[in-house]
Amino acid sequence: MEKTAAAYIRKYRLDQILEERHVSMLELKTWKRRDILLHADTELHHLLFLVEGKAKTSYISANGQTVLHSFLYPLSILGEVELWKQMPVLNEVTALSEVITLQLPLVRCEQSLRQDVRFLQYLVSELSEKLKNSNRNASISLSYPVENRLASYLMAVCERDVFQEDHGEVSSMIGCSYRQLQRSLSQFCEQGLLCKCEKGVYRINNRKQLQTLGAGHLWRNYIMSVDIKIVNRGIFKKKLSMHDFLETGLQAGVMDSTWRMQPLEAESADDFILYDPSCIARGIQVVWKQPYEVELYLLLPTCHQEIEAFYALIQHLCKRWKTSAFEQDGETQELRSIAGIKQHLTTFSDECLGSFLKEHADGCFFSAMHPLWFEQQDHEEMHDDFGAWLHNHQKQDVYYAVPRVYQKEDGFFGVYTITSTVDSLLPIKPEAPFGMKDPVSGEDIQIDTWYAAFYDLEEETFLGQLPYEAFVKEIHLSECERYDAKMRKLPGMRAAHQRELIQQYGVDI
Repeated sequence: MEKTAAAYIRKYRLDQILEERHVSMLELKTWKRRDILLHADTELHHLLFLVEGKAKTSYISANGQTVLHSFLYPLSILGEVELWKQMPVLNEVTALSEVITLQLPLVRCEQSLRQDVRFLQYLVSELSEKLKNSNRNASISLSYPVENRLASYLMAVCERDVFQEDHGEVSSMIGCSYRQLQRSLSQFCEQGLLCKCEKGVYRINNRKQLQTLGAGHLWRNYIMSVDIKIVNRGIFKKKLSMHDFLETGLQAGVMDSTWRMQPLEAESADDFILYDPSCIARGIQVVWKQPYEVELYLLLPTCHQEIEAFYALIQHLCKRWKTSAFEQDGETQELRSIAGIKQHLTTFSDECLGSFLKEHADGCFFSAMHPLWFEQQDHEEMHDDFGAWLHNHQKQDVYYAVPRVYQKEDGFFGVYTITSTVDSLLPIKPEAPFGMKDPVSGEDIQIDTWYAAFYDLEEETFLGQLPYEAFVKEIHLSECERYDAKMRKLPGMRAAHQRELIQQYGVDI
């Protein structure tokens, strides 16, 4: 492809995002590997669209360590938070390869950008996607052993299969000590995954095995996943419709920022979740941003039924586009090979589940409807029938409560809202939503005070709130039906009972 501003504008349809006057201001810039695209704590002068290459974002924690935040791939926008909040650059952005950006000089268009409705709609979409990915990474990345985190990092950053990063920086980024990093690198060499070329320089010997160990790019996708790409390469191309995805009996929804399934309101969407209503498991993510290209992601471990549904969908979409091949984890596969692929993946998924439970007495599985928390007492049931364990939890018609977080002068407070007559899942110990950060410090948010608020469904009015601790104690939440390791099922409360609690324990916020 011709590397011109006009070519990239056409490729990523930036003229559908920006007004014509803003498109005309876009400037092409090339960055070398290790160049810093944005410096933290400096004034933002340009809004950047990453159109080629890859980069990473990082920040300095309170203890002075460099912490990896995320990896960036085309098309990514850089500086949108700073633009909207009119604040200095939050995170440092560093090129991991040759990077090409289109940059928009803010001195010429900042005010008009902030008034451009079409651009603001795009900005909301991008920020939602980044929040979702940040939540995923923040909540699970450090729950994996050092070897998995290192393998994932190597797969994401190695240029031409060569690793020569500063080891002290890498150890900080993946959350381990310098000694742990050296031990893991030596272990990878002994296993034949890496070859040490010289001091501090390694070459990847076995990319496929390293990718498996790295959980399919843990930092980019989330936990372990199977990544599928299907491309319509025919001369006479047919566009897919939502009906094509649902013909196999699957249902669709979208994830909100707290990992809860929400109804799919539009007839089409470019990022949604499919699930089998007869066996609700981890969910199949669909990324459908190109008319003749679709990406599918299956989280591992999962149950055998969902693996079957996943490959049935692949077969269906391939036949719809009259193609006999698809890409799985970057490698071309033929439809005729699916039976063998399924058998291998089923075995691998079972092994992943066993290994994960062996290493983690408790934890969380991000699933189709919402997160599911487990502890040691769940292990036997999960080993016996992981699909039944996933489905029996998620099939229940119950409201999965998440808090709203508010800021006050001296800190933050969280509120769980309980609607009268509605069965709700509530935590015995309240927690901030996954990945929520303090907008000032950038650290994990610390919530000082928790409340339970009541809403009268019949009268459509808020009744008031009381301290969450008093609420939990008064209704004996710990004695309610166990849903999972953290959540309890509270039967729908009568509005009269809610009023009694407010009268006795109610406080003003």
